[in-house]
Amino acid sequence: RLILNHSNIADWLIFADAKTWSFLKEYATDYFVPRADDFLNSEVSKRLNQSPRLMSELILAMYNAPNNDYLGDIYRMSVNESRMQLSRRGLNVDGSREML
Repeated sequence: RLILNHSNIADWLIFADAKTWSFLKEYATDYFVPRADDFLNSEVSKRLNQSPRLMSELILAMYNAPNNDYLGDIYRMSVNESRMQLSRRGLNVDGSREML
């Protein structure tokens, strides 16, 4: 199991984004979101600001967080949960969170 912490979260997010590894990116995002307040005024934020698209995705993930009541449950599903739902319906399960 991958060990994420405050000192390497930016590296893992940037790496996962660059390699388009949706599960790793989701794992790192899930670590980042509940700790976002700690990261946004730190070196992590400076590193992530180098990728405006990634930072936008993280902001969207914070907006879609389970404690945010603005959106329905379908938008809060993990990639794995989305794939399981699609598989049950006989639909294509290949792709990123955005595609699913």
